[in-house]
Amino acid sequence: KSCGLPIFDAPKERALYYKNREWKPGQVIKVYFLNGTEIERGAVEHYAREWEKYGNFKFEFHQERKTQKEHTVLIKFEAQRPGVAGWSSLGRGTESIEHNSMSFAVGTRHEGTILHEFGHTLGFGHEQDSPGGAADWIPEAAYKYFREHYKWDRKKVDEEIFNKVSDASVDWTAFDHESTMAYGLPGELFKSGRPLGSGSFLSVGDKQAIAKMYPGRKPPVDQLATALYYADTNHNLNAA
Repeated sequence: KSCGLPIFDAPKERALYYKNREWKPGQVIKVYFLNGTEIERGAVEHYAREWEKYGNFKFEFHQERKTQKEHTVLIKFEAQRPGVAGWSSLGRGTESIEHNSMSFAVGTRHEGTILHEFGHTLGFGHEQDSPGGAADWIPEAAYKYFREHYKWDRKKVDEEIFNKVSDASVDWTAFDHESTMAYGLPGELFKSGRPLGSGSFLSVGDKQAIAKMYPGRKPPVDQLATALYYADTNHNLNAA
């Protein structure tokens, strides 16, 4: 998934999703591309529609160039920083016809990356930032992990993980270790022993959360996600 938003400490990103967002239940959300191959665009549309199955909104994908200054998602395939597969604005799109609101590495077609970034544009933050996970962290293990991997001292870990203050503009559901919105973190950091970010497709919790955020759609009877497969060997090019 390797998202361009900071793993922690993103502005106001303190819970699972925003209560006040620009997209509304029942809305048609237009999606345009600035570039991209047929395969890249097709993969984005295919996996983005997994969110659409469970939330009351409709993605409308356009292959022609965007020419009107209207509120849409605008995607560009481009070079990313090291370790990053993509990024998206949080809970919104853009009115611009030239400045994108979502970005993917060239060649992106991996389900986890696409689902993760579309989760952001729909209003979801990173799962590891959710106050719902407070009781599951093992403090001493977290102090050691973030010291070794991020060079954080105990004060920084307290600020980013253990002393979070919930924001009135955000809401969250139960902490979800399999959420597509989670970064990969080892199970040794949690009392449950479960690693975080182990899922590529939408988890049960993701489906419940998007239905709560955009109410009014009955979920499909068949909830099995459909993966795309390619003749070449680069299917997992951007897998986390």
